[in-house]
Amino acid sequence: MTFYLGLTGGIATGKSTAASYFRERGLRVIDADQIAHAQQAPGQVTWREIKENFGAEFINEDQTVNRQKLGAYVFAHPDELARLSKISHGAVLAEIKQEMQAAKRAGEGVCVIDVPLLFEAGWQDLFDATLLIAAPYDLELERLMKRNQLSREQAKARIKSQLPLGEKRCLASYVIENTGTIEELRTNLQQLLEEIS
Repeated sequence: MTFYLGLTGGIATGKSTAASYFRERGLRVIDADQIAHAQQAPGQVTWREIKENFGAEFINEDQTVNRQKLGAYVFAHPDELARLSKISHGAVLAEIKQEMQAAKRAGEGVCVIDVPLLFEAGWQDLFDATLLIAAPYDLELERLMKRNQLSREQAKARIKSQLPLGEKRCLASYVIENTGTIEELRTNLQQLLEEIS
């Protein structure tokens, strides 16, 4: 029987590092962002809906979605972020469910589903358990500014666009506080895998 673990976190809290660790351990990691990006390829349904709903100014000359420009716009306008999420969620979820079935058919023990906005989308009930990678606000802000070369205000706006980590902590089955080194995070992830296996 396959155990489905929904993986999420705040922006720049270490969720991607956790996903990489699970891949290294040979687990299937279904990446919702990767699926969403593929569905935004020129000519795809999500791409057409973005062009139709947000306008050609968010499409590059090579016809790809200008993700940086679109991201800056939607993170500054919460209603538009909700609209973009609604456009992409249905198609992404359908593909996630197909991959989850493939993991089950293959008899895989643990399958990780990496969803940045898992709780915002209300998808927690799709999985056997959820894992939140968390960090204190100041550390999250500092990491995000450094990683994405954002100003303090831009970084704050991105963090504010998500459900507060305090609320996510209450919703998650497991919480790993990522305040130390990558090695410490990996050790905590290993202990969690041993627990759920």
